[in-house]
Amino acid sequence: MNKFKVILVVPNYRWTDLDESALWHITPYNLCMLAATVRDLCEVQIIDAYAPDMTESRFVDALRAAAPDVIGVTVMMDQCASAGHKAARLAKSALPDIPLVMGGVYPTVNPDQVMADANVDYAVVGEGEDVFRQFIDFLRDGGPMPARGISYREGDRVVHTGRAEFIQDLDRLPLPA
Repeated sequence: MNKFKVILVVPNYRWTDLDESALWHITPYNLCMLAATVRDLCEVQIIDAYAPDMTESRFVDALRAAAPDVIGVTVMMDQCASAGHKAARLAKSALPDIPLVMGGVYPTVNPDQVMADANVDYAVVGEGEDVFRQFIDFLRDGGPMPARGISYREGDRVVHTGRAEFIQDLDRLPLPA
């Protein structure tokens, strides 16, 4: 049996009209934390399109080569939203049947805006470490949808389950992968 495969994506923020002064090197610590929380459930790969300044075609090629079961896109701030939506559009054009989830600060504060994009199937709202683990179990094994911290479509309607609870005991989190 093949192991369930998760691809976590940092979009290339240079794909948008973002002010160059807002661009700086970002270590994808948040994705490393997510990877650590689910690595016993699935194979995880991070595609950082920003650091190597990936072209759109290289990004699409990397996604196709990875052959994921789910794609997660992080958007850490509103100023980078268009890059996140472009990554979602590129991913869905290459792999239309693969579920795409967006997480980070931007979807946490703008879940309606995120879910208005038909290329985004799910949004993680709030701290994602517990929600993403439950979400992978939902996709992989048919477990329950996370009770809080996720937005999704049910027919033509968007369902928001509310913001995930803050993680009180940070010591229980694994070290980043």
